[in-house]
Amino acid sequence: MAIGLPNSSVNRIVAQRKASQIELDIISGNFDATLKKYKPPKSGEAATSNQVAVLFERFTAAQARVKGLEPGSLRRYDGALKHLQKFFKGKNAEDVNELDAQAFVEYLRAKVSERTVKDYVILVQACWV
Repeated sequence: MAIGLPNSSVNRIVAQRKASQIELDIISGNFDATLKKYKPPKSGEAATSNQVAVLFERFTAAQARVKGLEPGSLRRYDGALKHLQKFFKGKNAEDVNELDAQAFVEYLRAKVSERTVKDYVILVQACWV
């Protein structure tokens, strides 16, 4: 289950706390098998901030700050973002499954070169690792 936040030291703590909450609920017999209890609310800004493209934008901004990305690298991130926006539209990251990911790769193959597909997939994977 994705927590819908980019990879960072603070967000890893958030994920660990969520995992601890789930573990305690299992031990105490209060586990919610639907997982709704553990997912962030889907209303208003919270739902918007979990959208695939919004999370990737935030990831790109963080990478630019931390790594001081060169213009060429930023263009690759921007290219990947445009395709994420077109393909996933307003879909929340936690709703993306393996079939969606495979369909996105096929979508990219129809739009860009195989080398660019590889570059974009690496960038998107880095966002969710």
